[in-house]
Amino acid sequence: MKKLALSIKFTTTDKNREEFKDILIDLFNVIASEEKFVDASIAEAMEDPNSILVYETWNSTVPEFMEKQMAREYRIPFEKALVNLGVKREPEVFFTIKEWKA
Repeated sequence: MKKLALSIKFTTTDKNREEFKDILIDLFNVIASEEKFVDASIAEAMEDPNSILVYETWNSTVPEFMEKQMAREYRIPFEKALVNLGVKREPEVFFTIKEWKA
């Protein structure tokens, strides 16, 4: 099975950026213990620190991910934070072709 790769661009503001990054890091500290989780990284754009990119990889199908992972209780506060902070989310779904690891 090919790995599910998610690329999610978040757009914050100068006012909410640091709070959102803290919330995102806390979320992935929990997600990292999930059985089907492979890896993830969080990065901010060099020219625009309000543009934050998350790249995560899962041993999962899209339907399984949507049904199981997106329904986890710990995601509820995160989804509320997106709304409360006015953070824009732009997800894209990919499947891995080849991987290289250090």
